Amino acid sequence: MSIGSASIRRASGAMNKTDKKTEKPAFSATSVLADVELDKISAEEVQASEELVKSVKKYGVLQPVVLLDDGGKLKLVSGNARVAAARSAGMQQIKAVVITLEGTGASVARKDLFKRSKKAAAELVEEEIAVSSIHEEKFNAIRSVGSDLPDYLL
Repeated sequence: MSIGSASIRRASGAMNKTDKKTEKPAFSATSVLADVELDKISAEEVQASEELVKSVKKYGVLQPVVLLDDGGKLKLVSGNARVAAARSAGMQQIKAVVITLEGTGASVARKDLFKRSKKAAAELVEEEIAVSSIHEEKFNAIRSVGSDLPDYLL
């Protein structure tokens, strides 16, 4: 059994048994929807598709990106392609959900957040590859049977 700081203070007489141990929250997360300047967002440089850039020029960014406020620096958690498209479209600001983590354990939660977002992005790519290969196999199987259907119906 480990000895906590409250036990040491009680044993040394620095704290009475009636004094309560100060409660520290594990961590708290707050989020705010805000317009954020694109220059303040630190993100990996990716190339946005032409279709996405055209859509952003016409309709704007419809789904907010997710940012983490890390001591004044805004780190992108989700929405790399949307940020790249907004920059290509010449936008100055973008709607974003800004998450702030505070308290003990916030650094672990921050690392976990980035790890999960990268894992989710990788899983989406793998899922897209799997779905496209299934459709390709289905198309080839029907084609091999000698279907009279035109290609656009397969």
